[in-house]
Amino acid sequence: MIDDEQRITEVEFIEGGLKDIGFDYFLTRSEVIEKDPQTTIVKSTVDYEIDDKLAHNVSLVIMDYFQTAIEAIAKYFNTEKKATA
Repeated sequence: MIDDEQRITEVEFIEGGLKDIGFDYFLTRSEVIEKDPQTTIVKSTVDYEIDDKLAHNVSLVIMDYFQTAIEAIAKYFNTEKKATA
């Protein structure tokens, strides 16, 4: 889900890599907050459920991936704002 007005994205992984290593549920949420024209803050959360026996797999999730995605989202929102100004 992308909410351009509130500048929020939510992504739920429903198949593939994270499911393959045991996650029952995995959701990322990012909110882009513009402080001024040159400063943007990205507030991110990750919610997940995994069987206790597979908890060691949590460390396999690399936050760099999410950082890259969040930066792309912020760039998208900032580009959209300039296009509509």
